[in-house]
Amino acid sequence: MFGRVGRLSSVIVKRVLSVLVIFSVFPLYSCADEHVVKKQTEYHEGFEEIEQAILESMGDYICFREPEIDANEKTVVFLAVFITDYIENEQLKQDHNPLLVMEETRLKSNEFFRNNPSFLSGYKITISFSEDVGHYDGYGYIRNYFIDSDKIEEEICFVDYSEIIVTNPSGDVGFEGVKETVLSSIESTDDVLLIVEKMPDIERVYVDDDLIDELSEVRPDIEFL
Repeated sequence: MFGRVGRLSSVIVKRVLSVLVIFSVFPLYSCADEHVVKKQTEYHEGFEEIEQAILESMGDYICFREPEIDANEKTVVFLAVFITDYIENEQLKQDHNPLLVMEETRLKSNEFFRNNPSFLSGYKITISFSEDVGHYDGYGYIRNYFIDSDKIEEEICFVDYSEIIVTNPSGDVGFEGVKETVLSSIESTDDVLLIVEKMPDIERVYVDDDLIDELSEVRPDIEFL
C-alpha cells in the first residue's frame, strides 16, 4: 500500500513540476514576442495613403504605430519603430544605417505632402523614431516647425538626430532641405562643421554653449544657438 502511495506521490510531484515549468516559461516567451517589431501589413485608418507612400521604400526598416492626433491642438505624431529584423542585422544596418533611414523617411514624407497639400494642412507634424514600442525618444525626431516657434513650415525641415548622429556615419546622408537641427551633444567644433557642411539649406543650429562663438566666426551665415 505504502509503495503504491509512494509511486502516486511521485507522479503527482512530476506533474506539478511540469505545470510549473510550463507557466514559468510561457510568460517569458510572451514578453519576448511582444517586443518583436514586425513589418507593417495594414495601415491605420485615415493615414493609409501616407503610410503606404513611405513604407513602399522604407518598409524593410520601419513600421508605424497608431498616430497620435490632437484635433484641438492641431498636432499629429507619427510613431516610427525600427523593425526587429533590421535592428538585429548588423550587415543591413551597415549598408543602410538608421540615420539614412530617418533622412529618407523625411524626404519621402515631404514628397507626399507636396503631392497632397491639403493632407494635415495646418497641423504641427512630428515623426519620432525608436527601436521599441513605448520608447519614442530613442533615435530622434523630425518636425515641420522649429524650436521656440509656432510657425508651420511648408515641409519637414527640422531634425534632431543628436542621440544617434555621433555614433552613426553620415557620409552617405545629404540632409537637403534641413533648416534647423540640434547638435548639442557634439563637443568638437570640427565635428559640428563637418555635419553642417552636408546641410546646404541650414539656417539655425543648437550647439554646446562653449562652441557658439567659434562656430559663429567660422560660419557667420548660420545662427548658432
